[in-house]
Amino acid sequence: MSTGYRYLDFDVESATDHRVNDYLKIMDIKPAKNLKDSDKIKKNIAEKMEKIKQQAPLYWYLSRPVTICMYDEEKDTRLSFSDQDPTLLLTKFCNSLVTEYQDHFLCGKNSTKFDMPIVTGWLLKYNIGVPHHFRRNLKALTDIDHIFGYSATMNCQISTLADYAFGLGIDGKTMSGSDVGELYMAYQMGLDKTALDKIIEYCHQDVAIVTEMRKRFFKPFYVKNEPITLEGVF
Repeated sequence: MSTGYRYLDFDVESATDHRVNDYLKIMDIKPAKNLKDSDKIKKNIAEKMEKIKQQAPLYWYLSRPVTICMYDEEKDTRLSFSDQDPTLLLTKFCNSLVTEYQDHFLCGKNSTKFDMPIVTGWLLKYNIGVPHHFRRNLKALTDIDHIFGYSATMNCQISTLADYAFGLGIDGKTMSGSDVGELYMAYQMGLDKTALDKIIEYCHQDVAIVTEMRKRFFKPFYVKNEPITLEGVF
């Protein structure tokens, strides 16, 4: 069923700077006071560390884009942007948006809480103009998660079900998002020349899930047309 909107389904893969771990080491992270079991204490501390790592200012300052992948449904074309120079990668991505896809909506999964603010942060960091695609907060048009909510557990289950139900052959993938940093380091050091290709393919697999979920479940309607906020950045 046509929605009347033109979409670019997208996903972002990034690598975190080693300084994030250095930053966490010097922080005095304490577990919840009511915990006694050692395993639960370790898990609680790990969860708190992960929450700190995901804070927008820290993440976009101490991370870099590895690849941004998109799917153009009209042309049935997969696109990917990658470069060892993050400025060139982001510039190519933005040039593509403003020259070829001015009237398209970027559609992702958890995009209004992660991908869009993070990419916007990178653009500010590298002094690159922010395309209008990132200046509007149309959650119902740009984020699959508004259908299912933002529970991490629920989103994991939804992705797994999508893999299975849509016959994408992605369930049981050989890598996950947490592997990107290590793979990219191996690529940069010349230890694995195929590592970047693996990351790009993994990114495209996530985009394929977004596409299928959007086509089967998305019924877009406008909510607020306002700038995406970078919580805690300014």
